[in-house]
Amino acid sequence: MSFESVINEKSVVFNSYPDTIPLGDMNNANWIDLIVINTGTNNIGVVLGYDNATFASQKIYSIGDDSRLLSVTLGDFTNDTYLDIALTNYDTHDIEILFGY
Repeated sequence: MSFESVINEKSVVFNSYPDTIPLGDMNNANWIDLIVINTGTNNIGVVLGYDNATFASQKIYSIGDDSRLLSVTLGDFTNDTYLDIALTNYDTHDIEILFGY
């Protein structure tokens, strides 16, 4: 078995320090999507998967300049069949939830 790179190097921003990458079907398309936690740039990137085993470029969501992302989990917290993203922020001492739709 061999593997090839399916994410274009332009998908990761310089000094973003990608850390945790949970997997889930974020858009209910029945394909695995990636959530990239960028600790260096205080944002997350959602990378949607396609049916041909490739991925889109990541869509960036800012979490705020004063935050430092520590951990992440995925779950359907609103019981609407869409995955939500829960983040813990080390520097701001809070939890942030991004609701999927």
